[in-house]
Amino acid sequence: MWFYKHFMGEVIETRCGVCVTHSLHDAYSFLKSLQHRGRDTASITAISGSRIDVLKYAGEVRRFDLETVIRNFQEINKTDESNKGNAYHTFFGHVRYATSGIDTSDVLKYAHPAVLGGTVIEKGNHVYHIDCDAALVHNGQIDMNNSVLAPYAGGVGFDTELLLRYLKEEGYRRTMQNIQGSYFLAFAEKGKDTIVMRDRHGIMPGVIGRKDKKFVFASEDAALRKNGARVIKDVEPGRVYLIRPNGLDLNYDEVMGGDPRHCFFQGNYIASPESTIDDLAVGTLRRMLGEKLAEIVKPEVDIVTYLPTCPEISAMSYADKRGLPFKEVFYKLNKERSFLGRDKEDRRSSIERNLYIQPIIDGVLAGDYLRGKSIGVVDDSIVRGNNAAYARDLLKVNGVREIHLISYTPKIGIVGSDGVKRGCSFGIDMPPDDSFVVRSEDGTRNRTDEEINQVMGINVHYMPYEAMLEVFERMGMPRNSLCTFCIGGSHPFSA
Repeated sequence: MWFYKHFMGEVIETRCGVCVTHSLHDAYSFLKSLQHRGRDTASITAISGSRIDVLKYAGEVRRFDLETVIRNFQEINKTDESNKGNAYHTFFGHVRYATSGIDTSDVLKYAHPAVLGGTVIEKGNHVYHIDCDAALVHNGQIDMNNSVLAPYAGGVGFDTELLLRYLKEEGYRRTMQNIQGSYFLAFAEKGKDTIVMRDRHGIMPGVIGRKDKKFVFASEDAALRKNGARVIKDVEPGRVYLIRPNGLDLNYDEVMGGDPRHCFFQGNYIASPESTIDDLAVGTLRRMLGEKLAEIVKPEVDIVTYLPTCPEISAMSYADKRGLPFKEVFYKLNKERSFLGRDKEDRRSSIERNLYIQPIIDGVLAGDYLRGKSIGVVDDSIVRGNNAAYARDLLKVNGVREIHLISYTPKIGIVGSDGVKRGCSFGIDMPPDDSFVVRSEDGTRNRTDEEINQVMGINVHYMPYEAMLEVFERMGMPRNSLCTFCIGGSHPFSA
């Protein structure tokens, strides 16, 4: 298990989920539907006409009981004599996985929202911020070294806090015009309209809908539909929405014309298969990626399976297209995504306690069924290879003769044809200087396919770059509207 242990930092650490609602119950429910986007921390921000109050806590949404959340906010809202009878009208929800500012010893230190002002009440694994002046929740990542941010950078611990300071002082127009980065955010300032905005390139997803005639927002439309809201459309890149306290009135300011560079990885891996992101039905996209893979990658295998749970649709379509048996070989105890673990040890523990071989396959003991077979294992992507390495060890223990790992995402983290190291600095924690399995140990060159096979200890196959783009284009997404920097494409902010 050397490879598994050595590359255990691999698990993709990524992104957050954001929602804006007009009831506390909806904020909590929306967040539960966005849990796949982060389990590091959860938070709810409650906004009234005269105050902003925040609850942040470590772990998953369900860790804090809804009835307790409601009761505590009701009590908090009674503390201000001038606020009596002034009910909360808007709520932000946020689930986080750290891509910037991770501190495993104090995970709440960098939990969203970033706030200005207020009283802090710490409770160990949760914290309250009472009567704040401003608050911001954010999905994405900005460059904290941007020179225009320098006057606001003193004492800042993470990018969302810096973004909050700049937005509050400079306004949303300057923020949109001057801050290149990836963000879908919600901002509240005491006594003012709530702001929702998406960066000019639309790298991170966001959607607008209505529930009970009031406008609501979320990172994915599945969160809206699962909770009784009607989906209207994707949040337009470069557009700022201003929400009145009644939730019924919504104005917008198209600050900059959209120049889309949507993150392709949202569809390949991050989003729920029930979501539609930027007019791409995620489940359909993954089915078509599997079919395309079957046309190109054809190792001789006896059965096809997948590493749960994201690649299931692709694996089924791949097997069907090739006329091969599809079998459920692995299972997870729950839908926990190991990359959302708080640190290296948490991610290792997540895999070891969650990924197993089925006890019975086709009515036969797994060891008897698998022994001597060649197996194709479909995966959504390979970054550093930890999940695949652990799955490899499980299969070999059960006597599998040959393993083919088949990824429907092209090689991530390559050194591009321009000599620039690829990776992501836009909201997914696989930065260009990371230890990608496709690169040599010193990171200066790309490994050959044979070298990758040797390092992984199995046969590894990737979807070609052009083939993947063809699938997106068949679904109506032009290639120049995608960010593919991590797999060799151009930088999303280049002209």
